Amino acid sequence: MEGELIGHSGCELKLVGGMVVKVSSNLDYNDRLSLQCEKQKNFKSKYLFTPKIVDLNYSNNGLFNFSMEYVRGYSFCDYIINKPLIESFKILDQILEYLKLNLIKSKSFVSNEIIRSKLFAINKTENIDSQIINFITKNIDHLNIKKGYCHGDLTFENIMISKKSVYLIDFLDSYINSPLQDISKLYQDFNMLWSFRNKNSSAIVDIRVKELEKYLDKTLGLSENDRLVVDILLIMNFLRILPYSKDINLKNNLIRNILKIIKKWK
Repeated sequence: MEGELIGHSGCELKLVGGMVVKVSSNLDYNDRLSLQCEKQKNFKSKYLFTPKIVDLNYSNNGLFNFSMEYVRGYSFCDYIINKPLIESFKILDQILEYLKLNLIKSKSFVSNEIIRSKLFAINKTENIDSQIINFITKNIDHLNIKKGYCHGDLTFENIMISKKSVYLIDFLDSYINSPLQDISKLYQDFNMLWSFRNKNSSAIVDIRVKELEKYLDKTLGLSENDRLVVDILLIMNFLRILPYSKDINLKNNLIRNILKIIKKWK
């Protein structure tokens, strides 16, 4: 069994002999892919799974790559579209148990300066609205950002369901290591239906996603500190997408969602 697979990280994905091979997009990306591989290799959870890594290698042209088992199943966004809503609640329950445990395990905090530095780096190229910069800089110093394990890009398209088991794929070496960053990625889908951007979603999908968001809010029961951190990280997620957005409608939608989040905290 061989062929090309569709990924979301920019790396090449190939199906070779029943195994998935992930290949670095270029030499400069080697170190990042190696860190992502290590994160996936070290992943442990009693609620969730990840494809088992079986081999690490470098190709003749020096590109880092690794092989892992091929898991056939639905992405969570396809699951939401095609399965009864009650089944999606069951999947979300497993994800939330994983996130709650990571929050409990957190015993230290991330330096708030990481957020500030990333914000100013983006501002150099994007000329961010002063209202957005002021909101983040005014709040960030007063917050405690829990440090701990995070997937890095926990959107619906990186959650796979295979025979009722939940798998995480496409781990990312995030600029910030916090379980709150994983939660912010879920809200990225709740706010913008990000994982559905290339799908023919419907009003039914919108309703289902809103119901899942309500359930997440109720079940996690985040403190005001943690909820504000999640929203600031969500704003940062949107700001980091801006430099890659060639579609003016997408850019405007990102800004609208950011301003809506800020308004909520006034």
